[in-house]
Amino acid sequence: QRERHQHFGVWPQPLPHEDHVHPSRPKRTAEDGSANRQAGAQAYAGIAPTNGMNHGPLRIFTGNAHPGLAQRIAQEMGVPLSDATVNRFQCGEVNVVINESVRDCDVFVIQPTCNGGMGPQENLMELLVMIDAIRRCSSNRITAVMPLYGYARQNSKEQRRSPITARLVVDLLQVAGANRVLTVELHAPQIQGFASYPIDNMYALPLLAAEIEALVQENMLGSSSELVVVSPDVGGAKRASALAKKLRAPLAVFSRQRRRDSEAQEVLTSK
Repeated sequence: QRERHQHFGVWPQPLPHEDHVHPSRPKRTAEDGSANRQAGAQAYAGIAPTNGMNHGPLRIFTGNAHPGLAQRIAQEMGVPLSDATVNRFQCGEVNVVINESVRDCDVFVIQPTCNGGMGPQENLMELLVMIDAIRRCSSNRITAVMPLYGYARQNSKEQRRSPITARLVVDLLQVAGANRVLTVELHAPQIQGFASYPIDNMYALPLLAAEIEALVQENMLGSSSELVVVSPDVGGAKRASALAKKLRAPLAVFSRQRRRDSEAQEVLTSK
């Protein structure tokens, strides 16, 4: 955990984008940003920190999934975004060229496997090829930053002759050369048990609860005790229950019975 916060600081808390910040929300000061940029500059230069381990100079790469996110993280850290060419051959295959040295560096590849852009298949393949290229450049450590961990919906055999794609992605990342994975809100926490390397699952629940309380106060909707937290299905009941406890609000759960994987035919509610 100390290694994870060494480079990313307060990320993934939302970056300030408005001058007015509600008192109940976490307020970031100029000193916090300056400290993050100073630590990032030292990590980029390969200066060993006074506490924790040093895995070499910091380098941040990104593919085509969400370059804006990587740019904001690099800006927050006060380091430049490392140079890599990620495009396609004429046949459609992914072509990756790392345009700077990463020998003995601590490399972070920011590439969510989200549904936008070219789709999760292309984003995942870009990530795997980039990790393989960086590994072959003699990097010290590679961390795959996947805010959205794709193919996690199928994490167990719920019926005969069905795959476990969550385990497949874990194995693909390991074979490509990833030393650890950083993600946000895994579809199922037990996916971490598939891997023999660390998968850091960061939870957004505290930030979500603080934001809901701030919205309630700003819009004068009364107290948070008048809210109702609703889980869309039984699988999300545990997470919704944790949010309801933080907000001191009642909980409602939908129970869906699917006849097809992409359709919900019957919906039952319970409180």
